[in-house]
Formats: sequence, C-alpha cells, structure tokens
Amino acid sequence: MSWVREHSLGKLSSLSLGFLLLCLTAAITCTDSTGTFSGSSLTTGVPAEVPAVANLSDGRDRYSLACASCHGPAGEGTPLGNSLLGCESCRQSFDELQFRIHATMPATDPSACSDVDNCPRDTAAHILCAFNPDLAEGCSDAFSKAEVPPTANLTTGAAEYTANCAFCHGASGEGSAFYPGSLVDCEVCKGTFEGLQNKIHFAMPPTNSASCVDDCAENTAAHILCQFNPDLAEGCSNASTKAEVPPTADLAAGASRFNSQCLGCHRFNLSNCFYCRGTFDFLQNKIRDTMPRGNVGACIDSSPGVSDPGNCAENTAAHIFCAINPSLAEGCPP
Repeated sequence: MSWVREHSLGKLSSLSLGFLLLCLTAAITCTDSTGTFSGSSLTTGVPAEVPAVANLSDGRDRYSLACASCHGPAGEGTPLGNSLLGCESCRQSFDELQFRIHATMPATDPSACSDVDNCPRDTAAHILCAFNPDLAEGCSDAFSKAEVPPTANLTTGAAEYTANCAFCHGASGEGSAFYPGSLVDCEVCKGTFEGLQNKIHFAMPPTNSASCVDDCAENTAAHILCQFNPDLAEGCSNASTKAEVPPTADLAAGASRFNSQCLGCHRFNLSNCFYCRGTFDFLQNKIRDTMPRGNVGACIDSSPGVSDPGNCAENTAAHIFCAINPSLAEGCPP
C-alpha cells in the first residue's frame, strides 16, 4: 500500500513537473523580458504606433519593388508568400515588424532593405497603414508627400510637358482619347518624386523614351506634381519658376545686338512680356525664328552649317532677361 501511494505521488509529481515546464516554455516563447506578448500566436491587442518620421510614399515604392511579387500588390498574398492582411507580424509592435523586415526580408536578400535608407521603417509603415489600418495608429501623421527638389524648374517643366506629354495626357493632365487615364491623383504620383522622375526618364514618352531624361524628367515630374497634384507634393514653392539663362550667354554681345537690331521697335514694351514669362528657349526661339521682323534670320545661333559665331538669339534673349526682366530669370552671367 505504501509502495502504491509513493508510486502515485511520484507519477503526480512527474505530471506536475511536465505541466510546469510546458508553461515555462510557453512563457519564454510568447513573452519578452517585460512580459509583452511577442510570439507568433499571441498578440498585444494594442495598435502599432507608426512613427511620424515614416515616409509612406517611400514605403509604397519599396514594397512594390521588393515585396509585392511574393505578398501581392495589396498584401493579399500569392503562392510564393502569405497574405499580410491581419498577419501575425502586423499585430505586434511597430518596432517588431520593422525588425522582422530588416532581419529577414526580402527572403532572397535581407540586406537589400537596410536601415541606411530607412527601408524597413518605411516598408513597415506602408504594410500597416495601407493593408492593416485597424492595427495601426499614427498613419495620418506619417509623411506621405513627394518631395520636389529645389533644383527643379517648373517653368521649364511646363514647356517640356507640353512638348512631350500633353498630346497623350492632356494639357492639364486630364487624359485624352489616346490615353484616357488622368494624371490627377495617378498612382505613380502618389509615390516618391524619384519614382515619378524615373518613370519619365526610362519610359516616357513611349514612342521616344530617350527624349526626356535627367533634367527634363526632373522638371516634368515637378510640373506634374505641383500643377496637377499639389496635395501629393511638398517643396513646390522652393522649385524655380524662372527662365534659366545658359552660362554660355554673353550679355555684352546681347546688349550690342539688341541695340542695333531690336531697340527701334522694342524700346518700351519688353518688360514682363509674354515671351519673357516662359522658358529661356521660348524667347530664344522666338528671336531666332521671327526677329527682326524686317529681316528674319539675321539673328540666329551657331549650328552645323550656319556661320554665326556670335550666338545672336541666345545672347539677345539673355540681355532681354537679365537687363530688362531680371526678376523672371536666374543664372544671369556677370
């Protein structure tokens, strides 16, 4: 009888010990040092706090580039990756989701999304705010506008848009019979400035994608954002709206040409003139193609097969801008 009781007590002790170890194991798996649940099966029930410094536009671009192929454009999942809608990682703190992306994503090359350029932070913010807004707070405070660089020139961008884009996208970005999609609130306009600039640089216009690269792409992107999508951009007020006088212009030569060929007709009416309110090329081409009225072609620029080392149209346009309309120009040479 004594043996039975001892055996039973020993068995009970083993069961109790096993249960205790199970509880300890569960506690280690599901809680951290502060007691906050952080495992894959339990959640805090507290919305993740998205930091105000997160950039949702960058996050959207980064997600599209590195994550959408596996997790789906809207986080819906694919055969290659699970859905991110209500995912367990999305139910943790923002820092934990950010760390998971930093340490393990994308699966093929985790180092591709590093803290150097805030990739994990911005991607985590996009996943929470775009796919799981009910699991996050602070999304409305996160930065989501495209940053227009101060080097962009809106005046030049307007002219380049008209020349390269308006035929398909409409004069005001409203679309056309050739491309009915509007540029107002367009998807690529909702990302970063660089995303739109690169789209133009590498793919627009479709018939000749090499015709608008580098500065043209930057200026055109600035025009599309600041004129058609001002609520999606910031920095528009810092972008230039002045004509860019080229450094090759010679003001002294321009003054001499203006006095000899233009002054008789334009003594008083070139201040704030219509052609002075556009790009430098706009005025330069006007002079080259139509001036002086009694002798069109007498003021042209050096080009293959043409002998005019004085660059008359360029220099004269520079004089009109810098001497008569300095408030409408930038880059006037000394």
